[in-house]
Amino acid sequence: MEQSSPLSRLSVDIATIRAQHQTLRLVLRNTERFGLIHLYFERGRLVQVQGHKDSYMKTLADLVTWTEGTIRRDDLSAGVERMDKAGGNPALEDTLDETLQQLESRGVIAPAPAARPTTPYQAPPPTYVLPPTHQIPNYLGENNRQPSWPSPPDRPEPPAHELFSDMQTMPIASANPSDFLVDSQWQLLALVVRQVVEQAGALLGKETADGFIRQALVYGAVKRPPLRILEMDATGWLSPLPGQHISAYPLADVADAVALLLTSFESRCASVIGEVDAHRLIANAARPFSASLAQLGLAIVI
Repeated sequence: MEQSSPLSRLSVDIATIRAQHQTLRLVLRNTERFGLIHLYFERGRLVQVQGHKDSYMKTLADLVTWTEGTIRRDDLSAGVERMDKAGGNPALEDTLDETLQQLESRGVIAPAPAARPTTPYQAPPPTYVLPPTHQIPNYLGENNRQPSWPSPPDRPEPPAHELFSDMQTMPIASANPSDFLVDSQWQLLALVVRQVVEQAGALLGKETADGFIRQALVYGAVKRPPLRILEMDATGWLSPLPGQHISAYPLADVADAVALLLTSFESRCASVIGEVDAHRLIANAARPFSASLAQLGLAIVI
């Protein structure tokens, strides 16, 4: 049994399960009134729902009304009862997505990132020239409670794959490198960035970590086209700008851009805590996703 997390993480947890094709059981418990729901996932897909109502439709409909609760993850291995796959229903995934959308609209759970529908790629025209890294303004806000530690002006940016091995030396197992990004792949990449920034924020302070990732995003936009259409949104997720489509880019290009973003972020963290600790911090944050990242052609260098 693993430690429980708040219900507010439900969309994020489900995005992780789907992106990493996990097989497990989520146990949802209402902490305001009686309510217990088991969500069974097989290789990332919801295959069964059990709860205090007499059907999965009524159970998920009741979940929509929840306000407070906890989530527990159970590994479906030896000692844990396996699901009855024969009870799977193709409509479960759609019903779950509708439930999550309604909970998000009520502000009960935080939204997970989503890729836009795939459209033919058109490179955005260069409409501006960004200043050198050391001239990028500090993004810590007006009430600057955390000290600012920008990278020294004469400090060169690290190679794009200091954190990750060169993607060209590792075949992309999940798809042809020329294939366009799909939703589950984008959710994984955005989730890794969020986890890295959150762990850095716990050490450096949230405002400092947020400032560093925004600086890294501005710097990376000069070098990698996919980063030009991304922003850190109000919820802390790396998301496409309104009207832009990250799924219009090939998977290999987006994975390469995220690798550059994180190594640039690592460089900025290193200016505060040193190169060794900065690399250890980011590698530890990304390590739980290493198997899934490897399928996108990214291998963490420890």
